[in-house]
Amino acid sequence: MNKLTIKIATAVSSAALIVSSFATPLMATTVEISGNGSDSDNTVAVQQTNTTVVTQTNTANISNNIDVDANTGDNSAEDNTGGDVSIDTGDAKATVGVSTTANSNQADVSGCCAGDTSIKVSGNGSDSDNKVGLKTTNTSVVTQDNNANISNDVDVDLDTGGNDAEDNTGGNVAIDTGDADATVTISNQANANWAAITAGPNGGGSLSVEVAGNGADSDNDVAVELASEKIISQSNNANISNDVEVDADTGDNEAEDNTGGDVSIDTGDATAKVEVSNMANFNAADLEGCGCVGDLDIKVKGNGAESDNEVGVLLG
Repeated sequence: MNKLTIKIATAVSSAALIVSSFATPLMATTVEISGNGSDSDNTVAVQQTNTTVVTQTNTANISNNIDVDANTGDNSAEDNTGGDVSIDTGDAKATVGVSTTANSNQADVSGCCAGDTSIKVSGNGSDSDNKVGLKTTNTSVVTQDNNANISNDVDVDLDTGGNDAEDNTGGNVAIDTGDADATVTISNQANANWAAITAGPNGGGSLSVEVAGNGADSDNDVAVELASEKIISQSNNANISNDVEVDADTGDNEAEDNTGGDVSIDTGDATAKVEVSNMANFNAADLEGCGCVGDLDIKVKGNGAESDNEVGVLLG
């Protein structure tokens, strides 16, 4: 019975996965300088900047080199005379599995922030000089970087004996080896990043400033600056090298110069099982909330007479 089984599952390699998803922030802004009149001089200046930069980089150099040699003996029975010479080896198995999953990035940038902003400088009139200045800046930068060099070199050599029965004369010489099992499993998973800068559609928002009645010697100033800058930077580097060499051999078997009868070599069984698992670098970051406003209400009311009203809000 001769059995030689080789099963190789190799280089199931998945090199890069990049998933990016980001949503534009809500930019609801309302500025109103109302009734005006009299010596009016009314100025509104609004500047809004929104920058979202997502950069994800993967580099993977993967090399799998697998060499499997299965052999059920070098079998030789030599110069038999008479009867009974038997060499029965059979069985040599090899199962090699290599699975490599290299780089992975995922980034989710949503909103951050600004949305809802309402400024009202109302009745105006008289010696009015009304100014509103609004500056909104959103900057979200996600940079993720992976670099992995993975090299697997697997060498499996199975042999069920060197078998040699030599110069038999007469009867009964038996060599029976069989069995040489080797299982090699290597699994590498290299780099992974996950980043989220959120405060989604309804996160943050809402700032309301009202400088109301105005009138008389009015000089009303509102200056609001909303800024949100979130930066996530993640970087991985992994160099993984596995070199596995398995040699299973059930004997060099020799029976030499047999004469007469009864010589028997029975070895069988040589098993090697190797498992290697490397899991390299992982990052995860989440800046939920983003520190944006989320409800703020300022009112400077009745005004009048020798009014000089100022509102200044600076949020970072």
